[in-house]
Amino acid sequence: MQRLHYTVIKDINAVDSSHNSSTSKQCKKVLGSLKIGETIEARQFVKETIPKFCKTVNPRNIANIGYRYLREGKKIGMLFENSIEKMNYNCFLIPF
Repeated sequence: MQRLHYTVIKDINAVDSSHNSSTSKQCKKVLGSLKIGETIEARQFVKETIPKFCKTVNPRNIANIGYRYLREGKKIGMLFENSIEKMNYNCFLIPF
């Protein structure tokens, strides 16, 4: 199964102010909790980090908020989406 990973390449304070004005305070707070150089898995981020910042208990709402914040982080240049490497059949062959 393929999973989406992001790498934090900028601090929320280092982002250009023209992009930062459209970001909500809660989004800035959530993205500000990430450290430069950290690699996060999108699903794990939504399950573990977002509930700490949200009052809602509905899992669908939490997922929507989490993925929206990840898209926003990517849009403002704070997050970099890592490419997913596909494995081919030759990776599983064992030479005798």
